[in-house]
Amino acid sequence: MKMLKDDWLALGLELLVEAGVAQVKIDPLCQRAGATKGSFYHHFKNRDVFLTELLSYWREHYSQQLIDKVQNLPEWQQRRNSLLDLIDDKALSVESAVRHWAWQDELAKLAVQEADQIRLDYLTGQCFSMLPEAKQDKAELLAGILYWKFVGCVQAGDQVSREQWRQMDDLMAEMIEGWSGLA
Repeated sequence: MKMLKDDWLALGLELLVEAGVAQVKIDPLCQRAGATKGSFYHHFKNRDVFLTELLSYWREHYSQQLIDKVQNLPEWQQRRNSLLDLIDDKALSVESAVRHWAWQDELAKLAVQEADQIRLDYLTGQCFSMLPEAKQDKAELLAGILYWKFVGCVQAGDQVSREQWRQMDDLMAEMIEGWSGLA
């Protein structure tokens, strides 16, 4: 099987989730892919370049592409529900693994901060557009509450079930709708 660059990166995220960044190495990647080192080096100069591109791949696929998938839905409730549906167990595992990596590595920390900002900017815009004019100055704070609750749930792992998570999101949506006059 010919490995494309994105195939290597997706495989890198799988290995990151399973074994941590210390084990995301060329030999295990090639073995798992059933490919040669030459195939790996065709796409990446070395492990450091691979790890840098892995972070970019994660940021693009788990931030911007998710936003792009829901951006054109007509109502904020549809965008919210679609985002919640797109954030599956695999996405949560990857999120947790990358955030763990960020505690150990400055490059990963910067990538997580960039992803956080992309996501917060999106949520701030969503909050701004649904709040009445008199409360639009609170859009950034509201986006922060929504987003950092997500990060907390990711970090909590199994301590917060998907059902509890959904119920918290539903309650927050009801509160926002009441506050914004959308209810």
